[in-house]
Amino acid sequence: MRAVNSNTVVAYWLIGREIVQEIQEGEQRAGYGERIIEDLSSRLTKRFGRGFSVPNLRNFRQFYVMFQDRKPEIHYPSGSELTPDKKRYPAGSELGALEKTKTQQDLAFKGFHPNLSWSHYRALMRVDKKKARNFYEIETVACGWSKRQLERQIHSLFYERLLVSKDKQGILLKARAEKNGSLKPLDVLKDPYILEFLDMPDSAKIHESDLEQAIIDKLQHFLLELGKGFSFVARQKRMRFGDEDFYVDLVFYNFILKCFVLIDLKIGKLTH
Repeated sequence: MRAVNSNTVVAYWLIGREIVQEIQEGEQRAGYGERIIEDLSSRLTKRFGRGFSVPNLRNFRQFYVMFQDRKPEIHYPSGSELTPDKKRYPAGSELGALEKTKTQQDLAFKGFHPNLSWSHYRALMRVDKKKARNFYEIETVACGWSKRQLERQIHSLFYERLLVSKDKQGILLKARAEKNGSLKPLDVLKDPYILEFLDMPDSAKIHESDLEQAIIDKLQHFLLELGKGFSFVARQKRMRFGDEDFYVDLVFYNFILKCFVLIDLKIGKLTH
């Protein structure tokens, strides 16, 4: 999986480089760059299939622009990319980088870390400041942040808060100590869910039982839509509280959160 992630990231960086170089060397008139992307999208899609839409190619171009000083290693022998360069991220170098004016030379970035996926780098390339971007990249590797955890740190301005803190090392150590227990339900559960694959009619006459049956009929798709770590447990699960019986429409178990997830489908008013 790490090999696939690494090669995917490098491939997208190389595509972005080709786009940028072609545009820079091409005709200097409005719309030329977009025509290159549209033409390339059409040819790549025809040859390789999905994944090379115009928006994706724009992302590849932006990815190269934000990380154009990298020199990724391209491995040909199978499995050779599984051995990360231990010297790439010196321990504690991010603290020094925060306190110095030079960052790129101090951090000595070469390529792309094998533990980071394309989703991670998509989040990182939205960070405009290079110092902050480098910091988040290092901390993502050190803390094992998921893409959603990385985005949450970026949105909470973790880097900026660290800069003004008097206890930089203490905050960093605390963030790293929490890495194994920081997963929250919102990191796994989606909101909202997109269920167009159920092919349900857009009608006010739909019944809850129809929706439930549609989900059961396409359970595999529904599990994928729910997110990571879900398994199906029961349908119309009877639960008794006191003298009353309740029936939960769908019961799932999430082995990441280690808890049951109960879904009660309601078309009308939601009661207690």
